[in-house]
Amino acid sequence: MVNGRILRNKNASFLLVSPAINHLFFLLFGIFYGIMEIEREKDKKGAHCVIRIAVVDDNEMIRKQVKRFLNTYALKNSVVFEIYTYEDGHLLTLDINHEMHFDLIYLDIEMPIQNGIQVGHWIREIAQDEWMQIVFISGKDGY
Repeated sequence: MVNGRILRNKNASFLLVSPAINHLFFLLFGIFYGIMEIEREKDKKGAHCVIRIAVVDDNEMIRKQVKRFLNTYALKNSVVFEIYTYEDGHLLTLDINHEMHFDLIYLDIEMPIQNGIQVGHWIREIAQDEWMQIVFISGKDGY
């Protein structure tokens, strides 16, 4: 993969972010792409409400960095985010099983217990949620 690729699956978007040249640039691109997709969908429905976001990464520094970027964006753009962080995909699936719904999920591809690809598959196939926007993030080349 070159440096980023957008895939569409029905009414959901997948953005694969691989930071081969500039990790921070592609992380920010992934974050803002996901937010723009959600805002576009909410505007179509005339809904101006809280955007619920999950950040799933086994690296605590990445979770904090993404959350900080999201909070900065929210303050500058008068948007309200409800942000949840998870250290692995299994914890996210437990919350989704308990009726927690997210508008947007930032999902690391390589994690222990359940990797991001498995979690994304679970959300689409098992939980049958085709609306949640998923942004896959990886710090490794090859995705």
